[in-house]
Amino acid sequence: MTISIARRAVRILAAAMIAAAVLLTGAPGAGPTPAQAQLGPLEPAAVRVQGGIFIGRPKAAGETLDDSAKTAAGAAAGDTAVTVQGDRLCGTVVAAERDGKLRLVAPQFEGEVQVLVSALDSVSLAWSDREPGADEVIMTNGDRITGEVAAIDGDAVQIETQAAGRLKISLRVVRTVSIGRGASILVESNFAAGTMEPWASRGGNWTLADGFLVCRNRGGSGASPVYVKVDQKEAVTLVAKVQAVEGMPLMCHAVVFADTIEGSSNEGRFGRNSLMVMFQQSEYYLSTVQDGNTNHIANRSFGRTIQQGTIRLAYDPVTSKARLWFDSNELGQYDVPTKLTSGQYVLFNAMYSCKVERLMVLRGVVAPGGDDLSSGGPAEENTVVEFTNKDRVSISALSLADGQFTCMGPYGELKCPTANVGRIQFGKKGLEEPRRQKNDVRVALAAGRLTLQFDRLTADTFIGRSPYLGDVKLRRSAIKEIKFNLYR
Repeated sequence: MTISIARRAVRILAAAMIAAAVLLTGAPGAGPTPAQAQLGPLEPAAVRVQGGIFIGRPKAAGETLDDSAKTAAGAAAGDTAVTVQGDRLCGTVVAAERDGKLRLVAPQFEGEVQVLVSALDSVSLAWSDREPGADEVIMTNGDRITGEVAAIDGDAVQIETQAAGRLKISLRVVRTVSIGRGASILVESNFAAGTMEPWASRGGNWTLADGFLVCRNRGGSGASPVYVKVDQKEAVTLVAKVQAVEGMPLMCHAVVFADTIEGSSNEGRFGRNSLMVMFQQSEYYLSTVQDGNTNHIANRSFGRTIQQGTIRLAYDPVTSKARLWFDSNELGQYDVPTKLTSGQYVLFNAMYSCKVERLMVLRGVVAPGGDDLSSGGPAEENTVVEFTNKDRVSISALSLADGQFTCMGPYGELKCPTANVGRIQFGKKGLEEPRRQKNDVRVALAAGRLTLQFDRLTADTFIGRSPYLGDVKLRRSAIKEIKFNLYR
């Protein structure tokens, strides 16, 4: 009897669904139903969905739906366009033009899909070129380009790149030139420009304000971290310049070599396996996290409550040693018994309100002064040259041409081969932030990034321009992502 009642219920439900379908669509050959007359002609489902078309991610990272867009090993496969509403379309980007449309094709679409460029959030491209070159130019807005520095004069630095050929960059927006050390900075924040990228937050307690990343955590174990994904198989150094606010002492965690950001509360904040240092009021604790459990390595006291400073945590998996600094003071070198050999994430977490001015991940074990001449270096208004033997000289003028470096310092003119120069940090006097302009996009390359006014994207080339770089043509195969609507 129970089975018979269930069958009747199914038949009644099916009949009701058919009746509803007839009410909306009408019988074959019949005119519009009253419901249709009221609703108007039915549009395709993709048009009716509020927020636009949504195309799910491919089944696996680096694959199109039919595996048709395979590229060179190590490069992403296929292109992905994401709109400001979160719609995601996977396929092959044909072209895009400023104030026009992006055109995309894929086997799952009939014909081309067109999206207004003004509605784009980002476009990720299948890239294959890896940027060679050991030199790097870093600009005042955080943009960086890697290649071979060819010349420097009183107006500009010229760098030969694979992505764009020779670029001539105005010295008004050049913060640093590194010779032979272009790959030393793996990740650097750019909070002053109003962006959290490439860092991301797992919770809503982090915001950007007045050029800082601001945390509004109120204590306890529920505090959420900011993180960045970094492949860590060699030594790295995490640098965090932070200041406690609201009258609180500094209470935060710096974490390297974390294997995950998923899991329970502690695993989400520190990883299931990682190396972590905690600063709490007047003390600091260096610990490992192993299978989610925290094991202390060292516990020391400053002898005073600290409220601001630059934290620096380094770990070398070859030697299994960690080094720790606070500002310019080394807090020691420690053996790490867990012997972490790899990691996927670097994290920073605050238990109470604070402002973070800078988060940076460096390749190698880097002591204060080895990455930033403004840390313990000469006065900021001076231009400073650091040579490969670690000598530093404040200078008033410089030039670089044909492999010869010439500078005017306090002891007169100095000449040397370019190979003897490690880094040039330009004095802040006379520097300026690049102006924000309509149609600005941020182009992420295999090594580095550029902020340019977008003109168009073709099958082979990205074309843009800047008042500080002039007209720029980038090889499409060297572009990882184009970020639109930067200032919305």
